[in-house]
Amino acid sequence: MFWKILLLILINIGLGFFIWRHFRKGKLQKELIDKQVNDRIFHIEDSIFEISRATLQEQVEISECVLRLKKLMDLVEIPTSIYERMEPIRKMYVEISGFAILDDRKSLSKQERFEQDKKRFQIEGQYHQDILKCCEELALFYRHKLKSEEVTH
Repeated sequence: MFWKILLLILINIGLGFFIWRHFRKGKLQKELIDKQVNDRIFHIEDSIFEISRATLQEQVEISECVLRLKKLMDLVEIPTSIYERMEPIRKMYVEISGFAILDDRKSLSKQERFEQDKKRFQIEGQYHQDILKCCEELALFYRHKLKSEEVTH
C-alpha cells in the first residue's frame, strides 16, 4: 500500500513538472513572438519617420513618399486624430498607384513615360503642400514616439 501511494505521489510530481515545463516553454515562445512583433512595429514606425523626414529635406520625391508611407501606415496603428489628417496621402496614393514603376516603367515607350511623368508632376503639384504638412506631423509624432520607445526597446 505504501509503495502504491509513493508511486502515485511521484507520478503526480512528474506530471506537475511536465505540465509546468510545457507551460513555461509556451510562455517563453509567446514572449519571443511578442518581442519580434514589437521589433517589426518599431522598424516600420522608424521607416515612416525617416521617409517623412527625408521628404521634408527634399531627398525623396512626393510621389515616392506617398507610395511608401501609405503602405507602411497600413501596417501599424496610428492614432485616429493623426490618421484622419493623412487623407492627402491616401487620396494621392489612389491617383498615382496605377502608374508603372521599375521594370514596367522601363517597358513603356518614351511617349507613354512622358505622359505618365506629366500626369505625376501635375498630381504632385496639386498635393505638394498637403503632403509636406502630413510629413511634418508624422515626423514630429514618430520622433517623440520612437524616442520614448528607445528607452524600453
